Amino acid sequence: MRSLLILISLCLTVPAFARTSGGSSGGGLVGGFDGSWSFELYGGIVNATQDALNQIHDTANTREGGITTSALTQAYEGAVGFTYRYSGSVYALSLRPSYFYERQDGHAASGSFTYGVTGYTIFPMLRAYPLENDVMKFYMQVGVGYGQAKGMVNEGLLSGTDRHVEFGSGAFGSMVGLGAEFVLTGVQSVAVEVDYRYLDYVRNVVSSSTGTGFGTGSLSQSGKGQEAELDGNDLDIKMGGLMFNLGYILHF
Repeated sequence: MRSLLILISLCLTVPAFARTSGGSSGGGLVGGFDGSWSFELYGGIVNATQDALNQIHDTANTREGGITTSALTQAYEGAVGFTYRYSGSVYALSLRPSYFYERQDGHAASGSFTYGVTGYTIFPMLRAYPLENDVMKFYMQVGVGYGQAKGMVNEGLLSGTDRHVEFGSGAFGSMVGLGAEFVLTGVQSVAVEVDYRYLDYVRNVVSSSTGTGFGTGSLSQSGKGQEAELDGNDLDIKMGGLMFNLGYILHF
C-alpha cells in the first residue's frame, strides 16, 4: 500500500510543463503521441507463488513418495490495452483487461496430479510521462481494478474417482508500475514494463467437487457450495506479484 501511495504522489506531481518540441505532431509534446488513442498488446510473466496450493502439493508429494508435478511459482499473462493521451499533457488514462494462467501437471503412482489458477482482470490506470523524446518515453502508472480467479486441485486415483475440486471468487486489487516505450515508426512502438500487482482471493467458493479423502495437510472442506479450506483455514489463491511485460503499441 505504501508503494501505491508513493507512485500516486509521483504521478500527480509530475510537472505539467514537460519539455516540448515544436516539430512534434498532435499538440507539441515530444514524441508526438499526445491527444491520441493507442491500442496495446502485452505478454509477460507474473511471480505468483501459490502458498496454499503448494502446501497441498507438498502433502501429496510426501504421501505418494514423490510426484512429478512442480510447485506453482510463476504464471503467464496476456493483456490488451486502450490508452488515451490528453492533448498538451503528460497524463494518459488506460484500460487494461488481462488473462492469467498458472498450472502444473504431473503424475505419481496413484495417477495424475494437477494444480492451477486461472482468471481475468480489468484495471483502469492513470499513466504519466515525466521523461520523453522522439525515440523513448519513460512512464509511470497506477491503478485499482477487479479480478475473477478460479483455482483447481486434481489428485488422481488409479482405483476410484479422482479427487477433483474447483473453487474461486472475485476481488479488488491495486497495481503500480514503471515502463519505457521505444518508438519504431510514426505510429508503432514497443514497450518494456515492470509492475507490481496486489490481488489476493481469500475466500473461495467450491463450484465443482468429486472424490473424497484429501486428509491432513490438504483440503479439509471441499463440498460444492462451501468455502474451500485448508486444515480448517480459508484457502487463499492470488493473481498478484512482480510482473514483467513486453508490449506492442499502435497509435491512431
